[in-house]
Amino acid sequence: MTMSVKQGGAWNTVTGLYTKQSGVWQPVQTGYVKQSGVWNIFYSSGLYNGSITAGMQTDGINYISYGYASGVAPFGSASPSTFTDGKTFQALYDYYDLNVGGSYGILSVSGFASDPGQTGYFTSITSNSTTYTAAGAAFYSYGSGIATWTFPAFGFVDPNTYSVVVV
Repeated sequence: MTMSVKQGGAWNTVTGLYTKQSGVWQPVQTGYVKQSGVWNIFYSSGLYNGSITAGMQTDGINYISYGYASGVAPFGSASPSTFTDGKTFQALYDYYDLNVGGSYGILSVSGFASDPGQTGYFTSITSNSTTYTAAGAAFYSYGSGIATWTFPAFGFVDPNTYSVVVV
């Protein structure tokens, strides 16, 4: 949907649905829109709307991971393998430490020219009926064009397929 919004005294054309919050136009990720007299739910495609098929990787002693990772030791798969802005979906997996216990989820995205910051690229990720926000990530890192966020585990199990939505 394309519409015009008034920002700073000038009219600008935007794509998607927007709402005015505290005097600032913000994109709407989900909501309802009335079409031909009928209210329909609206889902923004956001940055990523696809799926992973979980694979498994382990060294048999220290860790086991379930989910998707590309690169040197790939496991699982993602469809599509790119975000809507052209960035590459590097990884989404759960890591389980077999020595000290504990687990966490990892999201990695590559293709950045500079550090987007913990909250500068996406708002939230949803997979396996679990939603986490970028702001709530337990850890964030950036290096060589790759940004990585750490969350509590998503609960992935090999070889299930999970929808993934990043907005």
